[in-house]
Amino acid sequence: MRAQGMDATAGMKVGNEPQFFGNRAADAVQVKTGQERVAQQKKIETAEYPINERVVSEAVDKMNKVVEGYNRRFEYKIHEGTNDIMIRVIDETTKEVIREIPPKKILDMIASMLEMAGLMVDERR
Repeated sequence: MRAQGMDATAGMKVGNEPQFFGNRAADAVQVKTGQERVAQQKKIETAEYPINERVVSEAVDKMNKVVEGYNRRFEYKIHEGTNDIMIRVIDETTKEVIREIPPKKILDMIASMLEMAGLMVDERR
């Protein structure tokens, strides 16, 4: 079936790959830009952003400025067993910890699992 001189199948998708049957030069450009877009997205997803104590401290300070009127504050700690960063939300009036991200119990569990895995490796040698 043709619609005004164009192939009706141009631009159809078969599976996950687009199928083009029209102008080959335009199709090649479109496929190339699509591949570049996918490559750029993968690069962004896998990019490792350097997170150090200064960056976390600045982010926590900014968040504290945002929540000033809500009787909340943020603070960060470095977990001793895993060296991961924990963010804590604290109620200013009661000084109670409302939430930990990630929870300390989870990080403790991970630390103990890493320790047990290390003991297994040491025992096998």
